[in-house]
Amino acid sequence: MGFGPMHTDANLLDEPVVYADANGHYSMPITLGADLAPGTYGFMVVAMPFSEAGKRFATVEVVAPTGE
Repeated sequence: MGFGPMHTDANLLDEPVVYADANGHYSMPITLGADLAPGTYGFMVVAMPFSEAGKRFATVEVVAPTGE
């Protein structure tokens, strides 16, 4: 599992804990620091054993807090 700015190899998470159910659905709670810069970040999940076909991607848009 990787999480970082889009189009980089950066990983901002240490070893995350991922939960999977019997149907193959998974979730992963994360906490992002208050100092994380706004921008587009990406997740990459890889099924093991590693293969290009086993990669899955998602994006997250981090925005500045409102009302401050």
